[in-house]
Amino acid sequence: MEEPGSRLQVRPYYNPESFNAGYSAVFRPDQGVIDANGQSIASKLNIVQTSGKNLAKRIGKGASSSGSLLSGLSLNNGKRLLSKVSAGDNGDSPKSIADMEWLDFLNLKAWKRIFGQLFDQFFRKYFRHLVQQPFEVARCLLQVGDFGQLDALEVPAPVELRDEEDDNEEIDFFPKANDQELLPNLEEDELERSLINNPDKYSPTAGNEMLIRPQSKHTIDIINSVMDNEGMKGLWKANNTTFIYNFLSLTLDAWFTGLISPFLGVPDPYFMDIIHSPDVKSSIILTLTASTLTKLILLPLDIIRTRFMVTSLRKGSKPIRSLRKLVRCWSWRADIRRVPGDMWILTILQSISNVTFNKIFDVVIYHQWNVERHSQVKWYNTFKLLSQTVELLVRLPLENLLRRCQVNFLVNDSRHPLKIEHADLIVKPIGYRGIWNSLRDPRTSSGLWNGWRVGLMSLCCGYGFEMISTDAVDLEQEKF
Repeated sequence: MEEPGSRLQVRPYYNPESFNAGYSAVFRPDQGVIDANGQSIASKLNIVQTSGKNLAKRIGKGASSSGSLLSGLSLNNGKRLLSKVSAGDNGDSPKSIADMEWLDFLNLKAWKRIFGQLFDQFFRKYFRHLVQQPFEVARCLLQVGDFGQLDALEVPAPVELRDEEDDNEEIDFFPKANDQELLPNLEEDELERSLINNPDKYSPTAGNEMLIRPQSKHTIDIINSVMDNEGMKGLWKANNTTFIYNFLSLTLDAWFTGLISPFLGVPDPYFMDIIHSPDVKSSIILTLTASTLTKLILLPLDIIRTRFMVTSLRKGSKPIRSLRKLVRCWSWRADIRRVPGDMWILTILQSISNVTFNKIFDVVIYHQWNVERHSQVKWYNTFKLLSQTVELLVRLPLENLLRRCQVNFLVNDSRHPLKIEHADLIVKPIGYRGIWNSLRDPRTSSGLWNGWRVGLMSLCCGYGFEMISTDAVDLEQEKF
């Protein structure tokens, strides 16, 4: 340790008694914290001197154990911190409004600011759901709908090449009526033309007027077909249910992390990032557990959301479209055994993939390349885009299988109160025979990535928004 003399030799101009750095208070080892006037903060507090006899008498009687000792604490201007006098005086006197801080509680400007921030957040979240919901409906219909006839129509017909000698032949534009060879060919051409123009006319589901008839499996064609079949209202089916589901997901996840974190001895990830946690493994286990429990508890609401998307809004349809009534129909005691095991497995896998490519990925890039969201925003968002793209390729098959399993459960379980009829669906559902059988069947496994256009477009738009809205203040934040 350096001696004071050596420090004075290095900095002979420094005098601790006269040095002024511009602070309102300075700490000196012999006097404590000194303000600009040279007075210590301890001297500003006056504690009423009470004799030992009176103090022992008060403690023995227990008359003022609830606050008479603190009532003597006062500032140098004579204002007491607690206005309640001791019990030995004329009884209990009420506390002043200023001491109880009721002025802050009744501050209308503060409440106006709080409610304004809440309304702003609510408006932003709800408006974003309004923009995203038509694409979510289209993706869900692509995941559960059987559009095999569209695949057959999209294959171009082979083009027949004619010889040059055939071009020189005369074409008979007026065939004779008794030409028996051309009549069968004309009938076949008319039949093929009618099949191409009206594919649903000869399909086994042509009698169901509720089914949508898109021209292709592109997202815009699905949206146009839903709008033609059910109007503008059909594009925002299950919008409020989706908003409630996302709100409860965040709320329950935060509640579970706050509940379990003390038992694991790690900070709450909602208050401290996992990358700064003293025990990263325990924090990851905490995040996985909370996310899985949240998804499992909200599984009935997820089933109801899928039910709203795949059923029709027409007046002739029978399904109930009230979230309150459908939630009341669900009973965990009676329905937990009816839910197939595949649905539980797919829900857990979907939750694990979400945490892996979001929370755990942040830990990896921080410990490997020292990249985090505040100091290196552009690199962080770029790595995040790559992670979310890989997550999309992994999550889409799980989500497709989960939606098909939910529709199969809603249609085939005749004893469940959430059951729907085939006539109420707006798409012909793809058959679901389990996870392994769906992966082995080429007809069903080829459509496991349906809806990738919507997901990729959402990722690119989110990446562009993050890069544009980069705040310069965030780049200068100091890490603690």
